[in-house]
Amino acid sequence: MKIPAAPSPSRTNTILAIVWPVLAVLCAAALWAATILRADGDAERARLLLLKEADTYAQAYEQYVTRSIAQMDQITMQLKHSWEHGQRQTLLEDMRADGMFTDHAFVSVGIVGANGKVRSSTRRNGLPEDLLDAAYFTRHKNSNSSALRVDIAPAGFDATREVVLFTRRLDRADEEFDGIVVMAVDAAYFTSFVGQSTLGADGLLAMADTDGRFWIEQAGDETGRPGGPRTLNKTSLGTHQNGPRLVGNEGFGDGVARAMGWRDSAVYPVVAMVALSQRDGSAAAQAYWEESRDRAVAGSVALALMAGMASFLSLRAAGRAREHEAVRLAYRTATESANDGFYMAA
Repeated sequence: MKIPAAPSPSRTNTILAIVWPVLAVLCAAALWAATILRADGDAERARLLLLKEADTYAQAYEQYVTRSIAQMDQITMQLKHSWEHGQRQTLLEDMRADGMFTDHAFVSVGIVGANGKVRSSTRRNGLPEDLLDAAYFTRHKNSNSSALRVDIAPAGFDATREVVLFTRRLDRADEEFDGIVVMAVDAAYFTSFVGQSTLGADGLLAMADTDGRFWIEQAGDETGRPGGPRTLNKTSLGTHQNGPRLVGNEGFGDGVARAMGWRDSAVYPVVAMVALSQRDGSAAAQAYWEESRDRAVAGSVALALMAGMASFLSLRAAGRAREHEAVRLAYRTATESANDGFYMAA
């Protein structure tokens, strides 16, 4: 039986010089795979958490908006009843003197007659002198509905802040049009639900009606003005639905991608919306990815250096083994093919 020859040391070291880089590549690939999988998992968890936060804030904001509008609804209904059954010309002046409507949020509260002239008001010059041609006045005049209407105030109100109008039709005893109740409220009253510390610098809070008559928003610590540029594009508005979703930077005028939560009021035709910056929401996951990436790069460099050193040493050992093999082979050839010999005499 022929015993197979053992592999020579030079061949073994040559093979090892190839194996070390292959092992380093495999280890680096495993390291990067683990890093990327962990980073993707963290990013997904951050995304889901951001969507959950946006939905939670939107739900809470919708409840806040609904309660706030319900208060305005009740107040205007009480004013309608008091005026229609009392016709006291100083109704609102007396109420303000008694401490009502003194909050800064109330820009002005007034009773406007059928001729468009202010008949009673909580604030002198708080309403335009003539509202006969105002769109909201005309709508109430041409409709016998006494339902509350919500609009953005046109020119003629407080120019230093955005104003939301709550109006309701007044009727005479014969159910003919007798004017309107007008309540002008600072829009910040509806967008001060949370501040910048909660929303973040790129957070967005907005309230709009389903008919497109008004839109108010608060981006960071600034409140949008009526007629000014909206942060949220109309294309995103047209596809709103209850529940959170991610909207890319093309959906916002400032180019910031956000997680957006929508909630329709169950009572009034308004929509409450909260949008949180995806960049802020994924900051921790992004920081972890950058840290893990740097560690993976350092590990890959270390593996490459160790593989390079191991290959160098293996090639060096293979070179020495070949030299030793060459010397041994030369010596063997010299001794086996020589014609001279040595003999011992007895």
